[in-house]
Amino acid sequence: MKYIAKKEAPKEYQDYCRRNKASYDDLREENNRVVYDKLRVSLLEEQGYICCYCGCRITLDNVTVEHLKPRDKYKKQELDYFNLLASCDGGQNKRRKNKRATLNKNERDRQYPLYCNCKKGNSEILVTPLIDNCEERFKYDEKGNIFCKEGDTAAENTINILNLNNSTLKNQRQAAIKTIIWCKDEIQKNKKEEIARLSSKQNDDDVFGYLPFYFVMISYLESFIKK
Repeated sequence: MKYIAKKEAPKEYQDYCRRNKASYDDLREENNRVVYDKLRVSLLEEQGYICCYCGCRITLDNVTVEHLKPRDKYKKQELDYFNLLASCDGGQNKRRKNKRATLNKNERDRQYPLYCNCKKGNSEILVTPLIDNCEERFKYDEKGNIFCKEGDTAAENTINILNLNNSTLKNQRQAAIKTIIWCKDEIQKNKKEEIARLSSKQNDDDVFGYLPFYFVMISYLESFIKK
């Protein structure tokens, strides 16, 4: 998780929200597609094209608009731009593509886990990407595990609610950290420069944004690679 500095909503979205019958369901109708896409692009650019929770790459093709405060519980905030984030699909598409009737629930959850907004559902988390020190609440090891300081129950509950320690995300984080480990000797000489490089948006996967899991790599650098 990384801190997200919310900006002003797109003008087209602000104009839509002033309509008498504006609602999130109506926004997603085909006749409002242009406005909905403007919203999604704005959220993507705001976050550097990475998921608000796990940090994987997201694009206009696979982004999900996340309501930080669930819209089923907070109907008045369903269009509040400061309650909207860009999330990945949370493993849902992979599960749909690999649907097998022979798998029981435990096997399905293990092979095709759900995470991020798909796992969160109508639950609420106490550590959110809108808290400016949220990145400091989580650490990562070389196996891709995410953990928090002992006694930080809010961060621990957030990890569990979002299912951030599932096998899919652990493997992806481990792969990102390995790129640091492979260059460990060189990075030790230029640690500050490497952190500055990772912290900058750059062209990657045809988008101008952050590298996937960049904050995971920075956290590992700061925790395990000494100057």
